[in-house]
Order: sequence, then structure tokens, then C-alpha cells
Amino acid sequence: MKHFIRIAFWIVTIAVFCLNTQGKPLSKRSIAVEDWNPNLFKSVSCIDGSEFYAPVNIEKECSLEALKCVITELHKVANEECLDPHKRIPQGLDTLDKIASQLNSKNLTQHNSSKCRCELWPEKNFTSFVDDILTLLHTINAEIPN
Repeated sequence: MKHFIRIAFWIVTIAVFCLNTQGKPLSKRSIAVEDWNPNLFKSVSCIDGSEFYAPVNIEKECSLEALKCVITELHKVANEECLDPHKRIPQGLDTLDKIASQLNSKNLTQHNSSKCRCELWPEKNFTSFVDDILTLLHTINAEIPN
């Protein structure tokens, strides 16, 4: 009976542990890139000529500043110049805010160099802009130290 109780205890303990981690590593090194889904924005349509500063070829020291710029572009430009019947832009902003919070908790240093200004980026349409955000998130994710 003693062995049965011990075995039952360990089965429950391991099962609870596995359910809580759901196959994710114990030390979470990365940000939640998978939460950013460019396909959600297919229903968003912007007026002709709408262009967004797209984060392309961002240098390592500018990645946090680039994320701030992307959030600003989505908040200001996309909300004003795009039709969003399914409210995808606020959902995207929530996701990016969550990612920014994760990065802030990792105490990464920010550079406010003049070469990090958004205005230096190429201007692209909304679809390309959203795809470039995903690339930026992957770049940031690769830079996060263990």
C-alpha cells in the first residue's frame, strides 16, 4: 500500500508538471513571437497611398527602439488610415505591448542613437509592414541572452 501511494503521488506530480509546462522549456529565453500572426491582418485595408516605416535590416542595438517605432506606427498611422472591421490592430498592439513588457523585464539596454530613427526606414504598404514586424521580432528573439 505504501508503494502504491508513492507511485500515485509521483504520477500526479509529473502529470501536473507536464500539463503546466506543455512541452515548453523550463528556462524561457525567448519572447512570444508566435503570438504575432501576420495573417490576422488580412482583413485590414488601408487607403491608397498609406505607407508605414517598415523595420528592415535593423541593427542589433536599434531593435528595442524599432519595436517602439512599430508600436507607434500601428497606433497612430494604422488606426487613422486603415479600415479594421475585426479590430485586429488593437489585438496586434496588445501583443506588441506584451512583448515590449517581456523585453523590459529582461533589462535589455536601449540605444537612442540617431541611426535608430524610424524615419530612416523604407516606407512600405501595410501588408509588407506587418510581415517586417515578424522579421523584427525574430531578430530581437535571437539577440536575447540566456
